[in-house]
Amino acid sequence: MKKIAVLGPKGTYCEDAALRFSKENPAVLKYYPSILKTAMAIDEDVDVVLPFENTLDGFVIESLDAIIQNRCFIQRQVKIPIAFAFVGNATSIKEIQKVYVQFKAFGQCLEFFKSHSFEICYTQSNMESFEKMKEEQNSGAIVPTSVLKKETFPIVFEDVTDSKCNETRFFYLTLKESHSFLKEDLCASVVITSLEDRAGILFEILKQFNEYHFNLKGILSRPQKDQMGHYIFYIEFELKKKDVSRMQKLLKELNSSFLKIRLLGVYDAV
Repeated sequence: MKKIAVLGPKGTYCEDAALRFSKENPAVLKYYPSILKTAMAIDEDVDVVLPFENTLDGFVIESLDAIIQNRCFIQRQVKIPIAFAFVGNATSIKEIQKVYVQFKAFGQCLEFFKSHSFEICYTQSNMESFEKMKEEQNSGAIVPTSVLKKETFPIVFEDVTDSKCNETRFFYLTLKESHSFLKEDLCASVVITSLEDRAGILFEILKQFNEYHFNLKGILSRPQKDQMGHYIFYIEFELKKKDVSRMQKLLKELNSSFLKIRLLGVYDAV
C-alpha cells in the first residue's frame, strides 16, 4: 500500500489534505514533526503532502524551498478551509502567560493577538501547539476548530481566524514526474535559475510569458544559497489542457546558456 508523509501529529490540516488525496486509493500515513522532515521523507515508495499557500498568510516558504531542494514533482493540489480556535489551560484568560501557535497560523489570527499581550511560542504544527498547551498550566494554544468537537477546555474562543474565507492550498508531491491531470483548467509551476547576474533578466522571462499569453498566478524569488544576490524564480501560471504543448515550447525557448528551467508539474486547477 502507498505511503504518504504528512506533517504530524494526527489531527493536522495536512492530514486532512492527505486523506482527501487518498480517498480513492487508500494509503498509509506517516507523520513527521516539521515541514522539512516531511519533505525529506520522499522516496520511490513514499509520496509527500505539504501546505503551500494560504489565503491570509501567503506562500509557505519552507515548503517551496523543500520542493526545490528535494527535487519533488507536483502531481495534484487541494484547497482546505481553515478555521482556528483559541483554547486555554487556565481558569481565566487573564491567567494565560504564553500561547503556543504554529508559525503560519499566527499570521492568520493577527487580530486576536493584537488584543492580548501573550508571550508567543512558535511550533511546527497546530497539533504540537495543542499538545504543549495540555502539558502546561496557564498556557494557551491556537488549534483547528475541529479539536473542539473532541475535547473540552476551561477557556475557549471558538473562532479567532482573521477571515471566514481562509483556505490553505496543499500539494501532493512525488519523486517521479507524472502528468495525471484530468480537467481542462490546469496550473503549472516552474523554477527558473539565472546563471548570470545582470539587469533585465526577470523582465525578459516575464516578457516571454506575456507573448505566449499565459496568465501568471504567482511569482517568488528565492536565494540560490551559493552567493549573495543570486536568485531562483518560482513562477506559477494558468493554462488549458490544449496549451500543454505550447507551454513546452515556451520553456524550451526560455532554456538557454544563462537560464536553467525546471518544470515542477502540470496539475489540475482548483
